Amino acid sequence: MALEHEGSLSEFVHKLQTAPLNTLRSWAKSLFTSKRYEESFEQYRVIVEGMEAYLRTADDYELYRKCIESMTGMLGADGELKTKQDYPLYRLIPYLQVIIDHGIRDEILTYFLKVMEDRLAEIRNPTTGGQSPEIPSVNQHSYTMSPVVIRPLQIAEGSTVHNPELPERQLDKTHQPLSQKGRGAFERWNPHTPVKKLEALEFQVEPDYQKVNSTLREDNWAAEQQELNKPEGIFFRTRSSQIMAAHDVTGFQSEYSKHRPDVGIASAQGKRSSMEDAHTASEFSFNSGKTSQRVRMTAVCDGHSVNYAGHLASNYVANKLGTTLKSRLEQYNPDGLTEAGIWNAISLSMADIDWGDYLFEGGIDHTGTTVNVVLTIGDRLWVANVGDSRAMLVLPTGRALQISSDAKPFVDSSSRAYNGYTHCAIQRGGRLEDSRIFGPVKGNLATTHSIGDHSMGGAISPRPTITSYPLSQIQDSMLIQCCDGVFDVANCQQIANLAIDTCSTKGTFDPKQIAENIVTASFQAGSGDNLTAVVSVV
Repeated sequence: MALEHEGSLSEFVHKLQTAPLNTLRSWAKSLFTSKRYEESFEQYRVIVEGMEAYLRTADDYELYRKCIESMTGMLGADGELKTKQDYPLYRLIPYLQVIIDHGIRDEILTYFLKVMEDRLAEIRNPTTGGQSPEIPSVNQHSYTMSPVVIRPLQIAEGSTVHNPELPERQLDKTHQPLSQKGRGAFERWNPHTPVKKLEALEFQVEPDYQKVNSTLREDNWAAEQQELNKPEGIFFRTRSSQIMAAHDVTGFQSEYSKHRPDVGIASAQGKRSSMEDAHTASEFSFNSGKTSQRVRMTAVCDGHSVNYAGHLASNYVANKLGTTLKSRLEQYNPDGLTEAGIWNAISLSMADIDWGDYLFEGGIDHTGTTVNVVLTIGDRLWVANVGDSRAMLVLPTGRALQISSDAKPFVDSSSRAYNGYTHCAIQRGGRLEDSRIFGPVKGNLATTHSIGDHSMGGAISPRPTITSYPLSQIQDSMLIQCCDGVFDVANCQQIANLAIDTCSTKGTFDPKQIAENIVTASFQAGSGDNLTAVVSVV
């Protein structure tokens, strides 16, 4: 009996799932006759060696390896199955073979991995009737926090006061006071939420280092989980040979960073009428105790406005990041680095920039920008995300790991429950309509967090969601940051697959070429937004 793929893919998968054991055994034997034996296993070898580009987790890669090693031991030179009673994974041969025969496509892989995991859980040893001891466990790997710098927060006495709006919290009292123009803007566009409450939300300090560590763990997990629910972009090409020429993309530019030559950057105006994205890559130092700490920074800013002046906000923020972060990091890490010190410094830096006089100027007050910042400080990678630009890693295994959360409003259709981002906007006087946050008086956005957008009356928060990873866990990973114009048409694993294919095609790691291919492929896939990609190695 031959294994044939007729009808829809779902029908074929159902056929495999429900086939009797003897039928599966016949299919397996037909696939591995002496005529096809060497050719088939050579194809398996190629797939296994290249699995990094196609599999979603390191555990999936291990699952493939165990399947193939097992089949190698079960099949004789004539393609006959041997010692089948010892280990029944030969039943999975048809699943692997259909991937080879019909090309490696994400749709088939998605079905295959799910079916394989379900089927492994059902397989029983024919001799004992018990579950096979060789069945590998497939667990989601989550990156955890390092306890190295978990210590109480030490800041200068008198730097904080009790928060009048949230008495159990502390309020930073060293921040720049809101200008009269800013106060008037908030009161005009948000008559229901006192400016004092907005100040308490923007400049709150969390002195409890255990709460900070717990928050980091939760936000790490949330970022990693968010990608699991992202659909695949059906028009996004993951092979560089399939991508159009970069010079055909409107407003395309690329470069190695002048301040960080190890960083590759590409951007394009794309199908928008103007370019409102900005980016930065730099290094700076700050004093912490008796030590000078070197910081490497990359950032993507995605501006927006009703008057096509979003570039004013995005460029302003990109230029202010370094000096503002330096000041706050020194203030909140006076006796050495701590998680709470870095976390509070990053949070307050975004609020500092947001409350600057420039963003309250007439016309500018209708503009805003998202910002995704990645910082290497000490032995840790820190990611601060305000809005819906995104940072991700391509791990050495080929797996994509999303390391920032998109601050999108959301309400569950069945429970009618808001997510945390939506709660934040409502607490500040906004309201949710059609997956957008509306200001109390005017304006609306598809994200709940940004810097600027003061015509929304403070309904949009500048406070970042922060994640952090020990560098020892992510060594040799590729760091990619993109605006939402890229992730509107592709998920993280597709971006990772393209990055790996680019390296393979070129024969070396070239961050500029990878960034160029990401931007070009996103334009080709139909993105209607500005496009920016920043690529480096951790």
